Amino acid sequence: MEQWSGEQRAFVVKSYYKNNCVVADQQHFQTYFQIRRHGRVPLARAIKEWVRKFEQTGSANNVKHKGPKKSVRTPENIDRVRASVEPSPKRSIRKRAQALRIYEKISSGLQGLRLLFFGGYLKQKVFVDKPRTIQELQIKIIEEIANIPLDMLHSAMENFHERLRECMQRKGGHLPGIIFKK
Repeated sequence: MEQWSGEQRAFVVKSYYKNNCVVADQQHFQTYFQIRRHGRVPLARAIKEWVRKFEQTGSANNVKHKGPKKSVRTPENIDRVRASVEPSPKRSIRKRAQALRIYEKISSGLQGLRLLFFGGYLKQKVFVDKPRTIQELQIKIIEEIANIPLDMLHSAMENFHERLRECMQRKGGHLPGIIFKK
């Protein structure tokens, strides 16, 4: 949620064009919106940024990009990742992203599949005893990671590799049965 409403931003921009003074804008803002003497008002750099945005786009609000999100999931990048995965599927995602010069954010979705499972599993195990301090929490996490059954680790890794193969077959498209939340 944005800190300042569209109405507040518009008021400040109008005031700026009338006064051409940031301090006067802040004072008018305080009076108009009935803010106490030491209450929060927009900072000078925010006011200047809103004026700049208004002059460039006709709006002082943060512009939401229209149309589909830009993606780096190009056919070329999909082919590069596929060629990298086939010979060494157990290579870490971080190392693969570095070698391919692809930002880690792009490939972190695959890492998320692993973390999603273990994160939920660990949370369930760690908070049974309700640790009271950060140190207790850290110790409990380390203990529970050490106690994850080996067959569960093998199963999770096999499942991950299976999903990775399916993702490659679908050329990076959506995997059925998986719900990605934002």
